[in-house]
Amino acid sequence: MCSVSTCIDLNAPNSWLNENDTTWNREAHINSNIRYVRNQMAIIVPSLVKARITDREVYALFALALCDTDMKMHLSECLLSVLDDIRKEVLQDLQLYYREEMGLSNYSTRLGNLMNVCHAIRECTVHFSAFVRTQITLFDAWSTETQLKELFL
Repeated sequence: MCSVSTCIDLNAPNSWLNENDTTWNREAHINSNIRYVRNQMAIIVPSLVKARITDREVYALFALALCDTDMKMHLSECLLSVLDDIRKEVLQDLQLYYREEMGLSNYSTRLGNLMNVCHAIRECTVHFSAFVRTQITLFDAWSTETQLKELFL
């Protein structure tokens, strides 16, 4: 499955493309994938390491990331309101968690680090869209890859 959370084994780049793949420049295609993965890791890993998030914060991060909308998308006011309500509830739950379970009186740094991770995820999502467009245009992945057609048609 092709998604933002697609895993690529950097130790086995030749396994990404079938030997019989019709990509006109297989080596460049593989190198492009490697650069993409390394760039994504450079964006997300430092903020994850700095945040040192707990299991509970991971769940909150998932909810916040899923509620983060692309401003270019035309979403209904009702949906935007629901997403905003979910985001508010998650942030309130985090406040309680920080105060009552972690015993923090000042949790601004911890919450800021979590929001930085959320922003890094958003940035990686934007990069993923550009990456897919690159694969389609430079490596003619559109004509050879049926999964991409299923995703974008």
